This record gives sequence, C-alpha cells and structure tokens, in this order.
Amino acid sequence: MKKVVLLDFYGTVVHDNKLVVDYICNELQKTGDGSCHDEIICYFRKKLFDLCSASFARKFRKQRTLMLSAIKHTAKRFRCTANPELLAEHLYKFLEAPPVFEDALEFLNKCPLPVVIVSNNDTIDLQKALAFIKYYPKYIATSELARAYKPNPRIFEYALERLNLKPDEAIYVGDNIEYDIKGAKSAGLTAVWLNRYNKLAPPEADFCISSLPELLTTGLLD
Repeated sequence: MKKVVLLDFYGTVVHDNKLVVDYICNELQKTGDGSCHDEIICYFRKKLFDLCSASFARKFRKQRTLMLSAIKHTAKRFRCTANPELLAEHLYKFLEAPPVFEDALEFLNKCPLPVVIVSNNDTIDLQKALAFIKYYPKYIATSELARAYKPNPRIFEYALERLNLKPDEAIYVGDNIEYDIKGAKSAGLTAVWLNRYNKLAPPEADFCISSLPELLTTGLLD
C-alpha cells in the first residue's frame, strides 16, 4: 500500500529551465569561437551533470555554485567573452519563479496521499518557487538537504527517512529519465514517468502517464 507520493518539481510541477539554458547558450555562441548552438548546449548539460555527480557528502556544493561553474567551463571551452555571472542570474531568477503546469495544480489539489517534493535545486530556491505557485507541502527533499543530487539514490533515501517509510510504501513521479526514473529505481521505488510530449517510453519506467491528473485514475494511489 502506497502512503506517499514523491514528486519531482522542475519539469514536472513547473516548467524546466530549457528556454533559459537555450538563451544562455545562444549568448555564449554569439561571443564564442563559432561553434554551433547544439554543441554548446550539449557541453553545458554534460558538464553540469558531471559536476552534480561528483558533488556528494563532504564534497557537496550547492546547485547555484555548480550552475555558475558549468557556465564558466562552457565559456572557457568555446572561448566566449560573455559574462558567466550575468548569464547565471537568468537561471537563478527562473528557479525562484518558474511557470507552473495547470495540470500539476489540479493533481496537487486532488491527490489523496501526502506529497513530498524531491528536487535537485537549492532549498531556498525551491521554497521560493513553491511560494510563487502558492503550494506548501509539509515535507521537501532537496539535494542540499540530502547532500546528493539525483540520480544518486541518496536523495530518494533521504526523503523516505524523513517519513520513516520503506521504498515499497512510496511512489515516485518525474519527467526526466536519467535523473528521475533511473534514480528512483536505484533506490527501490516504483517509478512513474511523466511523458507530456508523447516520447518513446523507456524500459526503466514502471508506469507512464501523459499528465499528472492521470495518476489519480491508475489505481496506484489506492
């Protein structure tokens, strides 16, 4: 019997930072060595993923620090003259006030189980974003609190420990295959992939839904 829903935030409840990252990489491209936009954005995302993966326990660093570091690495790699600190500010502002998915608000209002938000972002940024959409969960689990980033299982384990629950008593919902689904599965959780854009379903997901309210009709929360 499931007792709680662990829910990803950016990309699941609110929009992800894709447009902001596109803008940042476009600015880097305009001041760089002529490399294409796709090459720059792939490098940035890979660098951020690697930095997050290496940030664990005593070596943990906050998300804002890692985002700025990834921008600096990218600027250096492509010989860009744009100011990394100014570009990072666009990301920081987005994290505090992201646009919400309307179906997410419907789900949060109707969900029969407690919801714990599980996010890779800094605690203060998540709290500000939750206040922005006027949703106040009883518990949150951030990378900063767990000292680990998804897909590391530690952040999921931290969320369960706060509620004194076992993995089979929770269900996890997220939109990202690498961070959310693979990470949740590594922690022994039932993983539900939110597929708003009709992509090919990954084998790692236990269930797939096209909107958050659909989860209410699956029987998984009974």
